[in-house]
Formats: sequence, C-alpha cells, structure tokens
Amino acid sequence: HRKTSYKPRPTVEVTRDLFSEASDPDCVTFYCDGSCAPTNPGVVGWSFVTTTGDKCYGGEPFGTNNQAELWGVIFSLRHAAEMYPGKKIKIISDSQYAIRGCSQWMQNWKRNGWRTKTGDVKNVDLWKILDSLICEIENVEFSWVKGHNGNEWNELTDTLAAEGRIRQSRVFVPGKTERRDSNYGRLEIASYQGDDGLPGCAS
Repeated sequence: HRKTSYKPRPTVEVTRDLFSEASDPDCVTFYCDGSCAPTNPGVVGWSFVTTTGDKCYGGEPFGTNNQAELWGVIFSLRHAAEMYPGKKIKIISDSQYAIRGCSQWMQNWKRNGWRTKTGDVKNVDLWKILDSLICEIENVEFSWVKGHNGNEWNELTDTLAAEGRIRQSRVFVPGKTERRDSNYGRLEIASYQGDDGLPGCAS
C-alpha cells in the first residue's frame, strides 16, 4: 500500500441549524462526495453526511476520482439500508457521473449486459453493487448539486472526503451533533467488511 503522511485539517464544524434543515420525517437526505489527489488516479477519499446528523468518511490508497464518487454513493446507500429501512432516501452529489449513472444510464447498461457501444462499462463491479443497493432500498431519489457553489452540505462532504483521503481509514460519527468531534475514532480498513466485500462504516 502507498503511504501518505497525515496532515491535520481544520475541524469541521457542524451546527444544529444545518441539520435542522430536514423537514420531512419520512425522508433522509444524504450528501456524498469523492476526492482524488494530487493525481488522478491516485489516493482517494469519500464521504457522506445525512440530514439526521450522521457523518462518515474514509479513503483508499489508490483509485480514480470517479471510483471515489461511486464509493460515496455506495456507502450512503449501505448506511441507508441498514439504519433507515422503509424511509425514502435522497442522494445528492456533485458528480454527474454518479447521479446520471444511477438515475439514467444503469438500466440501459443492465439490458445490454453491462456493455456500452464502445465496450464494457467502466467500474462495472461498483455499478453492480449500486444496482443491488438501489433494488434493496426501492424508494430512492438521486439529485445533482453544483460543487463548490456555496452549498454548506456539499462543502462539508468535500472537506470530509479530503480528510478520508488523507487518513485512509474509516470514521463514523452518529447523529447526535454534540458528539461530533470528541467521538471521532479511527476505524481500520480491514476490520469492517460488508457482504459486498467492501470495508464499511462502524460505530
């Protein structure tokens, strides 16, 4: 594995006013993001934040920016399936690749045996995981938000994805915002494996 030195980033402050935006008790909104730097492909990070106050981020020693964006959605949906069964789920990302893939392209890819006009679908292993999770949750909506345009949720996920890239470990913070920073704990990548073989968040 490639090693990267950890450089502390500014503390991410999450205010109650931000989390109080959630108005529909039957819907949980996830903002998610991916990060790859300083080169693409290279070291990657991903994150999600929910309107209920949950936060999770992590990273991998090598991948592409598009893969990082997909991991952000995958971990969002896995968390939704485990923690919010029966709820309507809304996934918001600044990645056109992730959002359009989930909401528009995937059905055609499946009908065509996961192939496009130019060959096999790229990152097909991740798209198949997404397809399975979407089928499991059923009531899920995907929406795009313009990145780096003043949306507080998007800016927060961007900061956390970069933190995940730097740490390359899993960190989960539950929904009570007053516990947000004192309870950050490092979760080793190999310690938490989901049914799909990907490391997961754990409390």
